[in-house]
Amino acid sequence: MREEVRKTLARFQSPGNVRVLTRKLTFDDGASEILEALHRQKADLAPTLAFIDPFGFTDTPLDLTCRLTNFASCEVLFTFMFDHINRFLEKETVANHLQSLFGTDGFQIATSKTGHERKQYLRDLFRDQLKKECGFKYVTSFEMVNLQGNSVYFLFHGTRSHKGLEVMKNALWKIDPAGGFRFQDRFAGQEVLFGGDTVDVSPLRRAILERFSGVDVDVKTIAKFVLIETPYNANQWKYKVLRPLEEEGLVSALTPRSRRFSYPNGTKLRFGSLRSPAGNDSLQ
Repeated sequence: MREEVRKTLARFQSPGNVRVLTRKLTFDDGASEILEALHRQKADLAPTLAFIDPFGFTDTPLDLTCRLTNFASCEVLFTFMFDHINRFLEKETVANHLQSLFGTDGFQIATSKTGHERKQYLRDLFRDQLKKECGFKYVTSFEMVNLQGNSVYFLFHGTRSHKGLEVMKNALWKIDPAGGFRFQDRFAGQEVLFGGDTVDVSPLRRAILERFSGVDVDVKTIAKFVLIETPYNANQWKYKVLRPLEEEGLVSALTPRSRRFSYPNGTKLRFGSLRSPAGNDSLQ
């Protein structure tokens, strides 16, 4: 693996003022070394995207991840090896490693759960710990699934920046995972698959209708909702959801526009009520 990394880096055309260094260290040792150097120099870490990609779940303590990224302009991309964790979850011999990974013994609750319920609990626990312990305002996760439908790992992204969240989601939607795998996320009770031109936006449609039923709202607020509270990309799906809703008469524009079915900044929309007087859903 180390030789493959060297070959890849050798093909990288870096600017003259950039140096690429390789070190054979565990994450624990490498991160500690960086933090000790910063402490000696009384310096802060430069803006950093720390990509923590463990094989398994040892040597990646949460407290060290938090210390390494505890700077305003630092973000983390963490490979959460769910398959390994799930297989060894009930082994007492690795309990200390899991305690270190999660930064809590709350993972033990998952031993009484199975299937999707266990997976969701462990995912949510790690997400919440990244927020609580590391101070990341926005934490998103994307599940890597093989063609047999088995969850291999989650890719967690933590950032304190709204812009950082936007850029990362844009990038992840463009990724075409290696053959035999796919990215997905679960939202509103359905699986959302990343990539391709035929992505199902019906969960997003329902979420927008439910969130803004019966209110007047500007498109900036809708875009923020989509970006922060759904796995979708706000700009990418605006015309796949808002335009059909307007065409169906479920949404109307309150502000003038240069052309119909366009949604420039400043556009204000009115959403109809989600329920009809009879109590039945009127917006599907």
